[in-house]
Order: sequence, then C-alpha cells, then structure tokens
Amino acid sequence: MKPAQRFACSVTRPMPGAQSQGRAASMQPLGTTKNKKGHHLNTPPLWETSRAQHCQAKRYSWAMKKMRLEDFLAEYAKGRRSFSAVDLDYANLMGASLRGVDLCSAGLLKADLRAADLRGARFWKAELVHADLSGADLRGADFWGANLSGAILDGAILDGAKLDGAIGVHLDGANMAGQELLAAYARGERGFYFANLMGADLSGASLSEAEFVGAKLKGAKLEGAKLERADLRGANLRGANLSRAVLRFANLSYADLTGARLDGADLTGANQDRVIR
Repeated sequence: MKPAQRFACSVTRPMPGAQSQGRAASMQPLGTTKNKKGHHLNTPPLWETSRAQHCQAKRYSWAMKKMRLEDFLAEYAKGRRSFSAVDLDYANLMGASLRGVDLCSAGLLKADLRAADLRGARFWKAELVHADLSGADLRGADFWGANLSGAILDGAILDGAKLDGAIGVHLDGANMAGQELLAAYARGERGFYFANLMGADLSGASLSEAEFVGAKLKGAKLEGAKLERADLRGANLRGANLSRAVLRFANLSYADLTGARLDGADLTGANQDRVIR
C-alpha cells in the first residue's frame, strides 16, 4: 500500500496569502502545492504534520457524516477504528467497548458513554458537549482540543488521559492519579468535588484554593503540599500524609482525618469544625 493511501481524508494546509484570499481559497491538498511556474512543491506527508494541522484539515475537507449507531458498532466490530467527523449526537453507547477508536472532530453531543471502554481513544476536537462519561475507562485517551463543556466525568478513570487544550473540562467525581490532577490544576481547574484521589502522590504540590469537597484522599501523599484556602469539607483523608503541609485558612470542616499524619502542618486559621480524628 502506498503511503498516500493510508488516509481516507484529503489533508490540507494553508497557503501563503490565505488571510487575504479567504479560508476556502487558502487550503490546498498536501503534496499538490504548486509554485508560480506550476511545479509541484515537496510538501510533507500527513504523518509528518502536527496533529493540529491533521484535525483542522479534516474539519475543512470532510462534512459531518451522519451514521446509524448499529452501523458504527458493526464497522468497529469488523476492525475499523477511524471514524473522524462522524455524527453520533445523542448516541447510546453505554458500556460499549471502543478501545482505540479514533473520533477526531466527531459529534457526540449528549452522547451516553457511561461505563464505556475508551482506553486509548482519540477525541481530537470532538464535540462532547453534555456527554455522559460517568464511569468510563478513559485511560490513555487523548482529548486535545475537544469540547467537554457540561460533560459528566463522575467516576471516570482518567489515568494517563491527555486533556491538554480541552475546553470546559470539569473533573468533579473523576478517578485521577496525581499527575492528571496537577495537569488540570495547571490549566486553571480548581473544582475537584468528590474526585477519587486515593493514594495519589501530591507531595509538595501547590494546590492553593483547590476545591476538594467530599473528595476521596484516603492514603494520599500530601507531605509539604501547599493547600492555603483549600476547601476540604467532608473530604476523606484517612491515613493521608499531611506532614508539613500548608493548610492556612483551609476549610476542613467534617473532614475525616482518622490516622492522618499532621506533624509540622501549618493549620493557622483553618476551619476544623467537626473534624473526625
């Protein structure tokens, strides 16, 4: 099979002067760009382009394709994995096994993906607005540029998931490892209500003003973590290591600190109303 036959879509890239000529005129197929004399230029193939160009090209070269749910599942069962720009709005995929599926630029508005196996799936620039991903296995899934506004991730497993550039991410109730939480915090996320972070290593992490209401932090490593003004109301911190943690003005009311280590922790101004010890 020739390299050019590996990809079904017509990949495009902007040409010089695109801003003045308009979007439609600015896009030319890769490998067919010509100079002023009409000679073909040696443009890079798809596998050498960035994923940004890849998805942008697919958006302009493909119209959104409506696909029946039964056809989608049948094609996947036959071994097909690429379903770029397919329209699966409102699809019921609860519990579906879709490991490694490519849904770049796909429409998944209000799709039901509860408890679905989506390990290693690719959702570049997919529309997942108000989709329900509760309990879904999203380990290693890539959501670069995806729109997750209003999406439900309660109980979803996000170990190794890539959320860089994703829009509207809310990780309330999600199952996360320490690295995923820190990456989300760095992007500006602060709400981690009821998140499952049992045993997570957050030693020395800067998590000021983070909201861990009802979060499961049993056995978490928070040694030296900076948690000024963090909201830990009702959080399960049983057996957590909070040695030398900075908890100034944090809200620990109703938190369960049974067996937690607090030696050297700074609790100045912290709300410890009805803390369980």
